Amino acid sequence: MTRLDNHSRDVLSGAALAFGLRVIGAGLAFILNVVAARLLGAEGAGLYFLALSITMVGSVVARMGMESSLLRFVSSRAAKGDWGEVKGVFLLGARLAGCTSLVLAVICAVSAEWLAESVFDEPKLAEPLKWASFGIVTFSIQLIVAESLKGIKRVRDSMLVSSVLYPLIALLFIWPSVAFMGAAGANFSYVASTAIASLVGLLAWFRVTGKQSDKASEFPLSLLWKSCRSMWVATIVNRAVIVWGPLLLLGIWSTTEDVGVFGAVTRISTLISFFLLSINTVLAPKIAEFHHRGDNKNLARLATRFALMATVAASPMFILLIGYGNWVMGTFGSDFERGGFALAILSIGQVVSSLTGIAPYVLTISGHETDLRNASLISALVLVVLFVALVPLYGINGAAVATSVATSLACILNVYHVKRRVGVLLVPFLGR
Repeated sequence: MTRLDNHSRDVLSGAALAFGLRVIGAGLAFILNVVAARLLGAEGAGLYFLALSITMVGSVVARMGMESSLLRFVSSRAAKGDWGEVKGVFLLGARLAGCTSLVLAVICAVSAEWLAESVFDEPKLAEPLKWASFGIVTFSIQLIVAESLKGIKRVRDSMLVSSVLYPLIALLFIWPSVAFMGAAGANFSYVASTAIASLVGLLAWFRVTGKQSDKASEFPLSLLWKSCRSMWVATIVNRAVIVWGPLLLLGIWSTTEDVGVFGAVTRISTLISFFLLSINTVLAPKIAEFHHRGDNKNLARLATRFALMATVAASPMFILLIGYGNWVMGTFGSDFERGGFALAILSIGQVVSSLTGIAPYVLTISGHETDLRNASLISALVLVVLFVALVPLYGINGAAVATSVATSLACILNVYHVKRRVGVLLVPFLGR
């Protein structure tokens, strides 16, 4: 128990720092979204979120699941002190993701007018999408660097890159950008801020790894790709289809105003999960360490303990979003108040995600990416079926139900696969 307590203290101290930075980042992100919504209105916000969703899907495709695989290999090699492979796998992953994201960014920019007019029937979308296309590159690098920093236990640097710098810098850009460029200005501010955050992250990475005398060793591309090819599908579903897919489908089947409202709803509902994300930032390397030792008993205890803590910490936010959703959405402007019920529905899915904790990380670290992929595919299928059935009848509320059910299903399936493969049940009070 002493060892576990020591690990718990390590996670708590790191999580406290991560939580503090997450709070700052979440506050800045909330202010940024409110400012964007008030500057642009529901229709302008719809163009902004729709362009952003297209480029976020492009970024997920371009990264090929690289960020999760890098977290796995960087954390495991760092735990063994093999800094040559730490440097080697990072350079390999960053170069691959950088090249693919650049190609997709050019394709997206060139086809912006066609997508706007032929797919979404919204000519005004073309200009915001052209600017947002560059975000495929900047966000891909930002996330890959942040996850790699997490793997070497640089919590502060990882959180600054992934959560704090982007909204802080974007707030400085958004007023003049929107004044000169309209909705496209909001997308420009996103690209500029993620580019700066990526640069800061790269400087932090090379500052830390440069202190290690080991030279970068050649990491097997086949080993990295074996991990990525399963994670690629899982990340496309979990970070593109479920997160951004509803906005794209609303853009095709509904109005730009609905996209704007639902985009704001989606951003606010994720505030519930930032408690879990704060803990997972520190917990993931510990889980990798326990798995490497074959200590599944303490792995389960640590994971479920902090999943429960994250859920308890998120409960006041959950109550606020469930009971006062209309008021919360009203801060974005009167056009957004109708999103209160959808916000309550999405919040339920976020609570389920908090309770199931770190299951996706365990599957990734233990080499069972295929199970994570299969769970993601099932949840994606459910999302599309429910979306087709509910959105024509219930609009953004139907979209919220479809998203929440799909999110919850993916979480439950991941817990099942961890129990089957690793032998532990990652549910508070039930974990063994």
